[in-house]
Amino acid sequence: MRAALDRVLAADVAAARDVPPFTRSTMDGYALRASDVAEADEARPVRLRVAGVAEAGRPAAAVLGAREAVEIATGAPLPAGANAVVPVERTDREGDAVLVRRGVAPAENVMGAGDDLMLGDVPLAAGTPLGPAQLATLAALGVEEVAVVARPDVAIASLGDEIRPPGAPLGPGQIHDVNSAFLEAAVTRAGGSPRRLGIL
Repeated sequence: MRAALDRVLAADVAAARDVPPFTRSTMDGYALRASDVAEADEARPVRLRVAGVAEAGRPAAAVLGAREAVEIATGAPLPAGANAVVPVERTDREGDAVLVRRGVAPAENVMGAGDDLMLGDVPLAAGTPLGPAQLATLAALGVEEVAVVARPDVAIASLGDEIRPPGAPLGPGQIHDVNSAFLEAAVTRAGGSPRRLGIL
């Protein structure tokens, strides 16, 4: 993938799956049913039974029932039955229960499957220059290799009896070759492959 940096995409790249591929928590806290804590506040916290733990890469096996919660880490898949996450700072743990001191709305602190890209979306079209952000998009899609446009070969020649290479001594009426250095750098920066033919 590194070799694609600063190249130009030769074909569209479509999402072969949703990104992210699952609904996940955007912060550390407790996954729960928003309706269970709708009335929760500092003065009247709501007690929920903690039914399990969900970590990034290790989903919880529990299916949430009424008045249950799952302790969840940022990036972890939301357990079945949950529809929101309350931040850990708004809770107090008491053994196998958690006191929730703030209500949350459905989908709060949650990123849904496909929120970044959906199956079939074309985030990168043919002709797109590939910079760091585009390579990150390819990585998110799970793409390891892409077709890129061939770099144009550009021959560079300097013409004139008065032209001498940089570093060479100058005789009367002679100057150093400036254009070759400039053009070689410009062609390289533009994505081409320069080839110096020398002074003709």
